[in-house]
Amino acid sequence: MTITRAIHRAGELIRLIEKGKTGPKQLGGVAPTKLSRTQAAKDSGFSKDQYVTTMRVGNVPKEVLPRARGAA
Repeated sequence: MTITRAIHRAGELIRLIEKGKTGPKQLGGVAPTKLSRTQAAKDSGFSKDQYVTTMRVGNVPKEVLPRARGAA
């Protein structure tokens, strides 16, 4: 597996974690998720810059990834 594919896969996995909600907290309902995307990345040993890069590469469709990698 190439490094680009590994970074892409990490971005896909982080995106599986529900995105945090902003705004006023609602009373009752479902308990909020204790794990955030950023916390998962920190626990995985990613720096803030690595997390941002991983999310950006993870948003690139798989079909475009080989061409994007060749352009770099």
